[in-house]
Amino acid sequence: MTVTGGDVGVRLTGGIPASEFQVPLEQWPALRDSLDYQIVLGVWAGHSPLAGSLPARALPHTFEGLIRFLEAEQFFAQAQWERADSAYRVAEATDSTCWICSWRITEAGRWLSRAPDPKRVRRVQVHADSLPPLYRSLIRAAQLPLRDRLDTLRAVAEGSREFFLGWFQLGDELFHRGPLAAHRRSEAIPAFERAARLRPDFRPSWEHLAWAATAEGDSGLAASALDSLESHSAAPDPFSLELRALLKVGFAWRFLPESAAARITAEISGQPATQSSADFGAGPRMLPTFDVPRGAIALGEILEHSSSPDWRRSGLIAQTLGAVALGRLERLHDLTHRLSEVAPEPELELARPRSLDEHFARSPHAPPCRGPGRVRAVHRRRFVSRRRPPTRGARAPRSDRRRRSRPTCGSILSRHRTSAARRVACQNR
Repeated sequence: MTVTGGDVGVRLTGGIPASEFQVPLEQWPALRDSLDYQIVLGVWAGHSPLAGSLPARALPHTFEGLIRFLEAEQFFAQAQWERADSAYRVAEATDSTCWICSWRITEAGRWLSRAPDPKRVRRVQVHADSLPPLYRSLIRAAQLPLRDRLDTLRAVAEGSREFFLGWFQLGDELFHRGPLAAHRRSEAIPAFERAARLRPDFRPSWEHLAWAATAEGDSGLAASALDSLESHSAAPDPFSLELRALLKVGFAWRFLPESAAARITAEISGQPATQSSADFGAGPRMLPTFDVPRGAIALGEILEHSSSPDWRRSGLIAQTLGAVALGRLERLHDLTHRLSEVAPEPELELARPRSLDEHFARSPHAPPCRGPGRVRAVHRRRFVSRRRPPTRGARAPRSDRRRRSRPTCGSILSRHRTSAARRVACQNR
């Protein structure tokens, strides 16, 4: 097949002359659609990173549905989550057989902080049985308890070492939720590297690898991943632009001098696309995931002077997180007072104890003191964690007897009145 401008030429191969094909006139539309379907499918298979991993039986059955679905797949592979979500919804509406669209919509929604649609989840679960075992396990893993989910994804990845999507999903779970199951975030890096090597044109792998490497302090790997992301990038949608801006700011604060990081932060936050973004306010609250509390404070200070109450609230929360992470506990009273003026919601009452000592002393959930990070974690969790219903199969909380058997940060901090003494007390545990 050749394409020249608007002209398409097709040459049959295989030794059967065209005159031998017998098709009743009334079946020509079906023949046309069938040929169109196979041609488009062949073109897609040679150009899309997702083509080789998706079983043909999962594809929409009509030509129009396939066209719409493949457009969405390109956006998904380019990490253009908003465009992908919209395109999958169009494909789903165009062809009712596109149940795989429901799964992709759910996956894109995770990036866009959208709750899964229960109807779509049920639809995917019903059809997943028609797929080969590895792909079926990949889809079903999302509904499992965390530890079982991680075990399932690892089995999928190692079950077919060329199945890049299995490695990517494993890395995604390890990085974002692995610490909840006693895994280090660094365990995600080999999985992301494997996914990126298998399909360098799948941009989400590079985004995640850059994020994880920055968070773990590997400047060389982070820089290489960012370069690869740029070299494989198309024109990103607004959400992807914001995410890449966040990656650049996180990298700057993690590895560059503070003056350079502050300059880059000011430049990015001052761009019109950033200022017009509805999600810009989430930036400073996400920076702590790069382990850059100074960056969270700097960007938080910029947002605090915004005219938007939501952005001011986000900026003050980020500064509070940064102050806790750096051990600047003397700043907390001022920050939480300013935060209460902007955001008087009841759930923020936990962030406004009359004194930090009093808060730790009265808290029954103060963590065992194993280092300064454990002190900081109490306050950080109150801002960045979401309340979730208990997960089936989750571990039961520690018993009161076990909790009382070990001194908590609260019991130690109540005996040390200065910030320096508090930190030394926890570091020595």
